[in-house]
Amino acid sequence: MRYIASDVFATFPFPVSVEGLSEIGRHYYRKRQEIMTQRSEGLTSIYNKFNDQKEVSDDIVYLRNLHCELDIEVANAYGWIDLIGKDRTGLKHGFHETKVGTRWVIHPDVALLIIDRLLLLNNERYIEELASGKHVKITKTNSTRVVRPKVVLPEQQGLDFDASPIAHQGDISIAQTAIRDHLRSRLGLHSKADILSATGVADGQWNGAINDLIARGQVIRQGEKRGARYRANS
Repeated sequence: MRYIASDVFATFPFPVSVEGLSEIGRHYYRKRQEIMTQRSEGLTSIYNKFNDQKEVSDDIVYLRNLHCELDIEVANAYGWIDLIGKDRTGLKHGFHETKVGTRWVIHPDVALLIIDRLLLLNNERYIEELASGKHVKITKTNSTRVVRPKVVLPEQQGLDFDASPIAHQGDISIAQTAIRDHLRSRLGLHSKADILSATGVADGQWNGAINDLIARGQVIRQGEKRGARYRANS
């Protein structure tokens, strides 16, 4: 299976309006970064705990509840009030069995309903596009196919959490702490990819965070560009 933006992203039936998703999404992102920093753990470790039924630490439970709220807001953006329910428990979050093991997710039956609705919505929008002339039929010898024109992907409303490092200086500080603590706890030189994977720091925050750490003398860089490696300045 290949991910191609023109086939997957450009044709995905996003909500007409994402107003309200930005705030909860940013709050979830920052809280997760905070937990990672406090625990000195990377993204994989945090989500292993997130999906572990035996893990009942306050911060992990809070992250699960926040994830529920995020899912509810997304459902609300689509207008699926019936799925949310009056008591906001209609998505039936919990520990459910999936193809990759037990996960804290919405109930599988609800997930199937959502997939059905997304498929229906995608089809409805495609029919509207055909009616408006956005798709052109091209006839070749013994064949006719419908070709979608090249799509210029629109800027997503308020969902690009890392688009502007300057706008989210607090996130940069969290990223700096995560990188610094990671390097201090591990001897030797480490690549950018290894550090990002271990700390969960977003790629969009890397330059601002690492350059400031180097300028402060807390981190030493050896090599340039893709060959660069980093270590704590002990």
